[in-house]
Amino acid sequence: MVMKRNMTGSATMIGIHLIAIPGDNQVLDVEAVGREIEHLAHTTAVIAGCTCSAVHVRPDHVHVLIAAAAEESVGSFIPRFLDVTSQFIRSEQEKRGDTNGFFWDDGVHVTLLPPWHLEILASFVRDQDRFHERKSLQEEIDEVFMPNAAEPPRPKSRNGTFRPS
Repeated sequence: MVMKRNMTGSATMIGIHLIAIPGDNQVLDVEAVGREIEHLAHTTAVIAGCTCSAVHVRPDHVHVLIAAAAEESVGSFIPRFLDVTSQFIRSEQEKRGDTNGFFWDDGVHVTLLPPWHLEILASFVRDQDRFHERKSLQEEIDEVFMPNAAEPPRPKSRNGTFRPS
């Protein structure tokens, strides 16, 4: 990760947008754990030297938006947040007799943002319930966070020409 510097040589703020997805098709009980996950995001950000701009917890994923002035802050926030939230969720599951053991999927989605995009994305994160009335998580990742990704190749017919999609 590269930290940009301003004209005076001091580090400028960078934004990090994190989407964490429960592993093994697990579903978060938003009513039971949502507020504490939000609290843990804010607390973990402070400990890591970051500022948490927005958090939104949904049954199938969590959005966290942070701002940091140091690369080390970002590097310590992400694993610490994933660790403390998974420990908390597991303890809540165990209280209800669920012994499956919660974990986050290895495919955590992280997007680096310039500081001037933080408030725009904070509004997007806070408005997730409305957004997901129309779009799935996969559509969100494909259309919003990976709009310039290469299209998958179209299948070829037997004679080597592309078949119409």
